[in-house]
Amino acid sequence: MKDYVVLYRIEGSSALDVPFAFVCEAEDLTHVEEQMLNYYEDAEIVWVYQGTDVDLALDEYYGVTL
Repeated sequence: MKDYVVLYRIEGSSALDVPFAFVCEAEDLTHVEEQMLNYYEDAEIVWVYQGTDVDLALDEYYGVTL
């Protein structure tokens, strides 16, 4: 199992809104998607980051480099 951060939007969210984050352990990306949709079935997944750091996931999503 690996750790993942899933960034997602919910209905009514704007593309300008910061995505919500869901952290899970999963076998692969298919398992990540299953877990996310079990947690919030109407979620729109916008990014998946391998790790547990939500801030790093957001940095990667927005293309921030240090």
